[in-house]
Amino acid sequence: MTGQLIPPAIMGALAPILPNKVRAASGSPLWCIHLSGVHQDDRFTSRFFLNGGQGGGANSDGLPTLSLPSNLANTPIEVLETQAPVRVIRRALRRETGGRGHHRGGDGQTFELVVLADSPVTASFMADRLKTPAPGLLGGSAGSCGRVLVDGTPIDPREIILLQPGARLTLETPGGGGFGKP
Repeated sequence: MTGQLIPPAIMGALAPILPNKVRAASGSPLWCIHLSGVHQDDRFTSRFFLNGGQGGGANSDGLPTLSLPSNLANTPIEVLETQAPVRVIRRALRRETGGRGHHRGGDGQTFELVVLADSPVTASFMADRLKTPAPGLLGGSAGSCGRVLVDGTPIDPREIILLQPGARLTLETPGGGGFGKP
């Protein structure tokens, strides 16, 4: 996580002297969700990754669901559903979550699943930009914050939680910061 947060600080410091070489902060340094439990007497564990929006740059808008400086791929739905007793019911861009600017920040995504396990599933999260959005750069505005919800209720993803059978987990990744004045 630290390696994901240092580059935006460096780019922010370099922006006044190298404005054509930097990008605004990404919406999510990287979200990682770990699920584990027992289903039909078999143990399972699954880890999957999601990205928020890329920050806007001097020459282009930020891309949706792309993190910088590294871009660990968003886990394919088929892989997740094979590894854990869950059903993904929605994966979509979170429109208008990238910050405004001469070049907009990229949009985050909504990822929603339902737990199919016959016993509670332990869930732990590595998620950031839930209270502090990705800042814009050189007059661009911040992207939208992310949220983690269980059955429609926001939760604190710093805590390990138990998802009951039938629970709906919704992950809304943040948008990237905008670049330059709109």
